[in-house]
Amino acid sequence: MITLSKRKFLLLLLTVIVFIIILGSSYLFILNSQPFRDYLKPIIVKQLENNLGKSVHIEEIQSVSFNSLAFSNLIIFENTIAGENITLLEAERVTINFRFTLPFPQFKNWQLAITQLTLQKANLKLQRNIQGDFDMVKNLNLQPEMIKNNFTFNKIYFEDSYLFFQDDFVYQPERLSTVVKNLNGFFNLNNLPKVEFEFNGLIEEDSSPITLQGYLFIDQPLYSLSCQLENADMIHFQHYIDGLELLNLEKGRFDLKLVLNSDPTLEPAKISWQGEASFQGVNLRPDSLNRIFLENAHGLIQFQESEIQINTFQGFFHNQPFHLKGELSFKEIANFNLDLKANDFPLTVLKEELEGYISETGLLLQGDISLDLNLKGNLHDFQVKGKLNSLLLNLDGWQLQNPNLLFSFKEEQLMIESLETQWEDTKITMDGIIDWEKPAPVYKFFAQVKGLDLENSALKKITFLDSFSGSLSGNFIIEGTLLANSPVDTHGQARGTF
Repeated sequence: MITLSKRKFLLLLLTVIVFIIILGSSYLFILNSQPFRDYLKPIIVKQLENNLGKSVHIEEIQSVSFNSLAFSNLIIFENTIAGENITLLEAERVTINFRFTLPFPQFKNWQLAITQLTLQKANLKLQRNIQGDFDMVKNLNLQPEMIKNNFTFNKIYFEDSYLFFQDDFVYQPERLSTVVKNLNGFFNLNNLPKVEFEFNGLIEEDSSPITLQGYLFIDQPLYSLSCQLENADMIHFQHYIDGLELLNLEKGRFDLKLVLNSDPTLEPAKISWQGEASFQGVNLRPDSLNRIFLENAHGLIQFQESEIQINTFQGFFHNQPFHLKGELSFKEIANFNLDLKANDFPLTVLKEELEGYISETGLLLQGDISLDLNLKGNLHDFQVKGKLNSLLLNLDGWQLQNPNLLFSFKEEQLMIESLETQWEDTKITMDGIIDWEKPAPVYKFFAQVKGLDLENSALKKITFLDSFSGSLSGNFIIEGTLLANSPVDTHGQARGTF
């Protein structure tokens, strides 16, 4: 049973609650009244202009509560000497969270203890100048002491915004720019002058995801930027990675992890970068491979400043699969150390691709080969080492069965380190050299043959054998000019059946 005293307490409690609700509703009604919002607008504008040192425009204050207010169409701009307005930041809607202290604030000394700032559908412009410094915070004139003295917020949030990034540090005939849409993230001002940030969005061109995070200092060009891309267009982003332009990309997509660091305390000041990229569906014409056309390539590369490590690189060359791995360096000149493997490769195609390096011989070359090569050096001074094998080769009418060749190529000289093959019933082992430095390429081979049929029509080029018949085995030195229908000089020691 409820006593009289309890009834009085409950009645008092209900009265207090109703009073608080009425008072709160009255405050909210006053705060959201048009006269109060009109009065509040110039106060907000003036405070932002004083703090930022820039001109500020607000269309209208949309709502006010005890701990937040929202206004529309914020524009921060700078007036130039010529009378032009340069827009630094735009946002369709801005929400400010602040601490509200009773009694009701005196309007003449209006100050906001801001705890959080949220910009929706904002347009940001970020530029890296030719020195490698980012200028957005610098242009907004956000000085550490000014922020500490005037603002108490720790984070600036962005929702569904746009970022226009222009990079003048990467040299291009035209300015390199990237636009990010659906941008969400924040700047953390808790450790000024260090500003930490974390954003994610979509590249406007193809809606590929992008994530940006790191930090920068607003009083010096010290920063760290981590960028991640998923299924992005390689053609656009190749300029951010030193050396990729030498691959002459025609198309392709990749996942990228890139870290940029700038440290002005080093002597000299240094901007470093590193990361990795996995790619697919790439067509390219690398300078280091004589601009041969490679298509539908996929693989993984790692890079650090001027060096690229190719972990896996697979694709098709003239519709035949190939595998490539190795290293590229771009410190002073482009250097490479690459391992290339290809199977069932047409020898006629290889001859065409080597035309820029060796003289035309007019010899008939036919057959499919398997290659295992190492290419080392630069475009002006390089060497090639490797091995070649095949089931059957036609070398100017000579049908070579199961040839296995170890060779090296340097300074227009092809060294035949070891060649083992079979021509009809004859086993042949050979080493020697082909020299393309001469006006007409010359060769000198040391050959060991076993079971050579002297009546074979292919031996008619060797004149001293015309009067012999039977089989021959021995060691020979074979010399001549590597041109079609050229005479062959052969001498050596032999034994045979005549």
